[in-house]
Amino acid sequence: MALADQDNPHTTPLLQARDRCIVELRYGCGLRVGELVGLDVAPGAGAAGWIDIGDASAQVLGKGSKRRSVPIGRAALGALEAWLAERSALAPAGEPALFVSQRRTCLSAAKSARA
Repeated sequence: MALADQDNPHTTPLLQARDRCIVELRYGCGLRVGELVGLDVAPGAGAAGWIDIGDASAQVLGKGSKRRSVPIGRAALGALEAWLAERSALAPAGEPALFVSQRRTCLSAAKSARA
């Protein structure tokens, strides 16, 4: 996908890996923004959604609090694996959220100029 392959010269490679993963999962899997930012790295008691790499799927909590399983395609899996390899440099220890901001907190669906 051309959008996912765009490089921003004002963004670090770490954030480029995160942003590429976001784009691939958002459009490749058809996730809503709320579902995307609600993803955790692994299932947990408070997880709204999580990634199952072994099954190549995302478990998401959608509208009406309905849980659904979404397949993850090859391009999104590649972007996900690249992001997970880099994620520990940004995410504080014990942070369950898949996507974290430059401020080392989970991303939210709220509009932000500095994510």
